[in-house]
Formats: sequence, structure tokens, C-alpha cells
Amino acid sequence: MFQGSPDEATETLTKSVHLKPFELIGWTRLANHLTSIASPFASVSISSTALALISNPLSNASKHLGTMEKAKVYQTLVTALLITKKHLSDEILANEENQNENTKVEKVKLCEKLGLEALHVVQEAIRIAPWDMIGWSLLRVACRK
Repeated sequence: MFQGSPDEATETLTKSVHLKPFELIGWTRLANHLTSIASPFASVSISSTALALISNPLSNASKHLGTMEKAKVYQTLVTALLITKKHLSDEILANEENQNENTKVEKVKLCEKLGLEALHVVQEAIRIAPWDMIGWSLLRVACRK
């Protein structure tokens, strides 16, 4: 998408969102970028903000977006949730001996919560665009994990 370092791209996209917070495209591009550079928790946060923009009936984004664009926002959030869940699962396995039991239990609960949220969001994506095969593919992935 952008040439140069990932940090420069992140800065450019963040400035775009800051200057025009009402434009959904900036939020989704930033979320996709953060997912691509393995910043999963930040990507979930940004994707959730984009979803809030399209879910608000008073928002211009809600009124002027087509069904496929709305489905893409849901799909971006699902992808971020699944990547974050995988990242957290890998972290639990990698540091199994060095974690106290409470920390491990909290991380496992968070993984379960992320998985359930991903299932809920992908079902909503399928509900609004049942013809879009990406939503169905994400559902398959979310059910496996």
C-alpha cells in the first residue's frame, strides 16, 4: 500500500484518521495496515472503532456505505480478532513455564472471549452480505479455532 517503512505508513494513516475521523476508509486502512505489521491488539481497537462508526445510525458512514463496504468492516474486525487470538495463544504456549497460573488463566479466558466475539461479528457480516464468500470463509476459520 505505502512505500517506505511500516512506521511511516502507520504515521501517515494515523494522520489521515486524525484529520478526517468521520471517513471510514481511513479507519479500515489503518486497521488492515496494523494487522499486516503484526500489531494485533491495536488493529482490534481500530477495527472496533470503524465498526462503531457504521453501527451508529446518526453517522454518515452508516448512511452512505453499501452493503459490501459494511461487510468489509465486519470482516476486518474478525480478521483482527482471530489474529490477536492466535498471537495470544502462541504467547501462552511459548511462555508456559514462566507464567504464574493466574496470568495464564486470564490469557486463556481472553482467548476464549476473542474467539466468541469473532464468531458473533462474522455472523453479523454474513447476515448483511450472505453472498460474500469471504464472510463464509472467515466463519469456517473462526469455528476451527
